[in-house]
Amino acid sequence: MTDLEKKLKSVPKLPGCYLWKDKNGVIIYIGKAKNLYNRTHQYFNSKKDPKTFKLVQEIYDLDYVIVNNENESLLLENNLIGKYKPKYNILLRESNTFPYIVVTKEEHPRILYSHDNKRKIRGTYYGPFATTKKYELYNFINRIFPLRKCRTLPNQKCIYYDIGQCLGPCINKITKNDYEPYLKRINDFFSGKYHELDESLKKEELSSAEKLNFEMSKEYFDLRNSLKSFSLKQDIISSKNNDEDVIGFAIKENIIAIVIFKYANGFLISKYDIFTVFYLSSDEIVESLVFDYYSNLAIEKPKNVYLSLDNSILNNLSLSLKINFINPTKGSKKDIMLTALTNANELMKSKYLTAVSNLSRESNALQQLQDLIGVDSTYIIEMFDNSNIFNDDKVSAMVVYENGKKNKNLYRKFNIKNLESNSDYEYMEEVIFRRYKLVIDSKNSLPNLIIVDGGKPQVSAALKSLKKLHIDSVVPVIGLAKDDKHKTDRIVKSDLTEIKLDKTSELYFFLLNMQDEVHRFAITFHRSKRSKSLFKTTLNEINNLGKKRIEKLLLKFETIEKIKEASVDELSQVVPRKIAIEIKNKLKI
Repeated sequence: MTDLEKKLKSVPKLPGCYLWKDKNGVIIYIGKAKNLYNRTHQYFNSKKDPKTFKLVQEIYDLDYVIVNNENESLLLENNLIGKYKPKYNILLRESNTFPYIVVTKEEHPRILYSHDNKRKIRGTYYGPFATTKKYELYNFINRIFPLRKCRTLPNQKCIYYDIGQCLGPCINKITKNDYEPYLKRINDFFSGKYHELDESLKKEELSSAEKLNFEMSKEYFDLRNSLKSFSLKQDIISSKNNDEDVIGFAIKENIIAIVIFKYANGFLISKYDIFTVFYLSSDEIVESLVFDYYSNLAIEKPKNVYLSLDNSILNNLSLSLKINFINPTKGSKKDIMLTALTNANELMKSKYLTAVSNLSRESNALQQLQDLIGVDSTYIIEMFDNSNIFNDDKVSAMVVYENGKKNKNLYRKFNIKNLESNSDYEYMEEVIFRRYKLVIDSKNSLPNLIIVDGGKPQVSAALKSLKKLHIDSVVPVIGLAKDDKHKTDRIVKSDLTEIKLDKTSELYFFLLNMQDEVHRFAITFHRSKRSKSLFKTTLNEINNLGKKRIEKLLLKFETIEKIKEASVDELSQVVPRKIAIEIKNKLKI
């Protein structure tokens, strides 16, 4: 079963938005659903049109955000599409904004229907509303709450006063205090507190029935049904007009799931997940992970972060990060946090068993490795691999495993600087020396183990560099050697003795995964460098195309293939049209 199939099995049957991703983790489509489980499975179970078939072929991963109702999912979908602009989505035009209901701040307030998302009208805004019943909702509010309907006050009463849908400020002296109860009930309605209003309508319904006015009783009955339909809380969508985050977390044994909702201009635009194993107290791990996120991972810091932790911890985070950390105890922020908590619980539910299984395998594999090579710890492992083609575009790469987990923040890339080098031995010797000289000079911590992708020559090269730095007896080195069929089958130790690997062991598969990861990282770096090298070599042969123009083309198009696909008009935005034509002619050959 693939990772995607496992993830699909754990998708909840709740409303929300789903985000399909390609093999590079790029979001390619965003959709909404009443039932996330059913909708996501439809892509793989039903007959597909050509466009959907092409989309499904590119799907490698899935993320989702749980919301309270369909209206929220439609609004959130619009926000996310605007932010990520997935290639398979037809983007809504910016002018196609969702409507609001506004209660004006006038002497005699009115209820207005408005697309004014810049809030030019003075008043209290409710929404936005993406429901197909938005006009019905506006009419319902106007019928239930007897505020002024006319644009300007006439000199005489109108029909709205006669049918009880207006207080009649045109003929009566109506004060601010008279309006207050109605304004409060409107606010309660949009906050989901509609029980008092429902009770009031129910009394009117029963009273009309007792008077045998069944037509009026039916009207109140219909109003009550409309009330239930329209009373939709929208906590997840709008968070006033601030840039702020709301965090929910779930803990089970020593595994934690954290969900961070990020708001911009009052709208939810993204969800960030953290899922990891921990060995601290629960409060300490939440504080540590939140601090790390805002220190190293968050692109922009919000003004406020809402998080349910002890106030002393929140004060420490506020002082350290220069962000206001707040523990909401009631109101809309608390409600949003509960939705974030729902998402965190779902994240835990979907990943917990896999995490426990992986943790057991990784723990067993690390212990087996320690026993096999005779070391005390494998907490930090740094692994190296080289990549080149015919000694051109020579590079090396390092990946880091922390307690058996990849730590991509610590990965490093190296260009081979010694142009005279022409062997894997020399590349490894250079990179190991440069890496650990920098570690020593910076007074950073050394790893517990160094692994090189290779046999005795690579291990010897690493040891030679470590000896120059006087740390060859401090950090153990091993290599992963291959048989004559190019399959990894043994470990080469620092004394160059070899240990045969059990190909059925957890250690064997753990080392293979590490090997695949460092090779992937190195080859990706090499392809990128080679592409740029070919780019420059080919373009240098074109007349009047100097270094600066090549750099501009490189910045814009990145690869030769992308230039081949570009039109003359597109190229002319970067270089003169005459040169653009020359480039296209050159690349046709």
